[in-house]
Amino acid sequence: MFMEFSKYIVPIFLDENYYGTGFIVNGMLITANHVVMNKLHTYFVYEGKRYHVDINKLVVLEPIGKILPSNQALDLFVCKTDIESSNLSLS
Repeated sequence: MFMEFSKYIVPIFLDENYYGTGFIVNGMLITANHVVMNKLHTYFVYEGKRYHVDINKLVVLEPIGKILPSNQALDLFVCKTDIESSNLSLS
């Protein structure tokens, strides 16, 4: 099964099944937490290459004052990837 995505969006797979999407910014994978957490064999495809989603590279997001209380569960997953440089950067 082949799917075409914008270069800003990456497909995420669980085993060989399409499971959701995320996007790469500054070498980081950003997606919904429920798409990747507690799932073995999860990977995304970027520029035709597979990258394993490494839970150990999770970036901890800190609460921002009263805007995001510390007891609020966020469905946001941000982790470092093996993509060293990307033309998809924040400016």
